Amino acid sequence: MNRKASLYFAFAINLIFFSLLSARDPQVKWLAKRPIIKEVKIIGNEYIEDDEIKDAISTKEQGFWQKLKLKKKSRLRKNSRQLDGAAINYLYKRNGYLDIQYEFQYKVAPDSSAIVEVILDEGERYHIGEATIPNDLGQKKEYIQKIVSQLKPGNAVNPYLIEAVASAIKTVYANEGHPYAQIDYRVIPHEDNPYKIDIEFSIDPGPLTIFGDISIDSLKYTSSRVVKRELVFEPGDLYSRKKLIESRQRIYSTGLFTYVDFEPEKHPDSLVTNPALTITGIEKKPRFLRVKTGAAQDTIYDLVWNLSLETGSRNISGLGRTFRFMPETRFQIFSGWQLIDEKFSFHYTEPWPFGFRMPLQFSFSWEPRLRRTAQDYKIERFEFTIGTLNELGRFVKIRSGFEFEKVDITGIPNDSTLQKFKRDEEINVGRSFWLSFERDSRLDIFLPTSGSVTRVTGQYYGGFLGGDKNFFKIVAEWSRYLGLSRWDVYAFRFKGGLGEGLTSDDQVPLTDRFYLGGANTIRGYKEKDVGPKTPPPESALEGGTFYFITNHEYRRYLVGKFWISLFLDVGGNWRDNKDFHFRDLLATCGMGLQYASPLGPIRFDYGQRIAWKPVDGGGRFHISILYAF
Repeated sequence: MNRKASLYFAFAINLIFFSLLSARDPQVKWLAKRPIIKEVKIIGNEYIEDDEIKDAISTKEQGFWQKLKLKKKSRLRKNSRQLDGAAINYLYKRNGYLDIQYEFQYKVAPDSSAIVEVILDEGERYHIGEATIPNDLGQKKEYIQKIVSQLKPGNAVNPYLIEAVASAIKTVYANEGHPYAQIDYRVIPHEDNPYKIDIEFSIDPGPLTIFGDISIDSLKYTSSRVVKRELVFEPGDLYSRKKLIESRQRIYSTGLFTYVDFEPEKHPDSLVTNPALTITGIEKKPRFLRVKTGAAQDTIYDLVWNLSLETGSRNISGLGRTFRFMPETRFQIFSGWQLIDEKFSFHYTEPWPFGFRMPLQFSFSWEPRLRRTAQDYKIERFEFTIGTLNELGRFVKIRSGFEFEKVDITGIPNDSTLQKFKRDEEINVGRSFWLSFERDSRLDIFLPTSGSVTRVTGQYYGGFLGGDKNFFKIVAEWSRYLGLSRWDVYAFRFKGGLGEGLTSDDQVPLTDRFYLGGANTIRGYKEKDVGPKTPPPESALEGGTFYFITNHEYRRYLVGKFWISLFLDVGGNWRDNKDFHFRDLLATCGMGLQYASPLGPIRFDYGQRIAWKPVDGGGRFHISILYAF
């Protein structure tokens, strides 16, 4: 074919293509431009409200935020029908409307935007008559019956819940040596009422299965002992899906891996009742180096520059032992780069001391002698800490530890001057023992929508331990998170603390007392500004030895990564627990805006003080990271 013929041929092909393109259905051409959605109409629904349907589907009308141009305009997409159809199916079927029929019609508005009509035929609603299980289940019968009891007679038939119940029954068997169990069910309509159905489960447990040989695949930095000691099963144990999940979580908790996988042996033609298990993982590099620097405010020097270094190994000798060395330095920025103080810290963790999974953490810090800018005295400080962590299951942690502190002060002429100097500078050598209990069932610590947190911490200072402080302190807290819907969360917290001297002559030092107010306790007040004060004219904060707060917060998703909240904070801080009176409680209410950043929600809150006898009105803005609780 010569050049001229080739040009004619190409021209003909293009002419045919553009002719076909122009002959397309006008609506197809219009939809290809992804028109803006002007309105969504719900037609034919009787049982489920318009708003609930509109909330479920992905096709959205132009709303308030689109009009302000703070959110992208809602447009029709190629897969809008599929996404919306799946959403309507799920919404109706989980409410018992198993015969739901739907159709989508797209109409062109005068301004070429889209009017979406969702045409529904809801059909009849199906209800559960009875859900039954086999009688020959032995000891498992009572537990399985409890699972099936979620399918209550008279409730709407929810096929997704039925599948979840079947899956839960299978999990029971998979945790007790029967991973090949088959769980089936039949749906049987009543003769007198076709919209009332019985659900009949059948169970085939399959062969009993035990764990076979366990092998660790290609570890570069870590000894296979580290992985095997985190396993909660051995070869010959009954197969358990629960133990596999727990073992994987324990391996992750070592901090040595970014990925862990368990691969059981399989045969395409038979069920393996003694499967070998291969464990693979992607390891983190043992050595690390981090440098942090930046400006910060200081109560004495206005503005200082912080410089810190952190280096060490997270996997010494391949056995999961960690070591960190952290030198830190602070400089005064103005009036020359004057060195203010420096600190050297050493941290070591032994993950399995004496063969027990109860990590021991040792810390030692040293602040060398430095002469202050305006004084001749020098302070040298030593601090040693030993602590341990014991995990009791997935949610519960118990921590305990001991802290020893020593301070050497030079440049003070005599003991009486030294004691006065320590009081003036609030230098109290602390030696303490602490014990804490925590149960945290939240699935997401940044944006919790369910679960609860319980924490109780007790600290004992001085006494037979020595030091300048002689008191004890207890803090207890309980928080609860309730997901009201896909977009709404109600959260509340109760928290209180008590501090007491060990004898009638001992006092809780000012630095160890409780201070309330601010972004994380009672909003609407300055940070640490709620509590006992000295008599006028000084009116200096003294801190309290007994406090109580309760926080209530309604959180709702707004748009993009933004959430809004309404809150009520109530609490008080007293010099002594005997001074407590309900009439002294302070209260604030307000609202906030949160941005869900990768580091956690960044909060912008405004708290308004509720005026009554103890306090006048007023309010305050707060900026903080993470939720208050």
